Amino acid sequence: MKYAGLKKYRWLFFALAAIGIIQTPFAILSAISEARADHRLILPLLLALTIRFAMLGFFSKIWWDTRSSSETSSNLPSPTKQ
Repeated sequence: MKYAGLKKYRWLFFALAAIGIIQTPFAILSAISEARADHRLILPLLLALTIRFAMLGFFSKIWWDTRSSSETSSNLPSPTKQ
């Protein structure tokens, strides 16, 4: 498994992704209002939103990969003795 060491932090990544998803609409509205006030902030705010979406994707991917591997490892047939 690629993320074997992160399996014990699986629910932490889920919580971080969920909190980030919940806060994203508020962050976007805040960024739009700040960008309207000062046009020089448009590029840094776009970069910050890009980084935010990348981190949310990263947290979600780690959570999903650790989840799917724990389900598939328990469903594998055990080797039989001959």
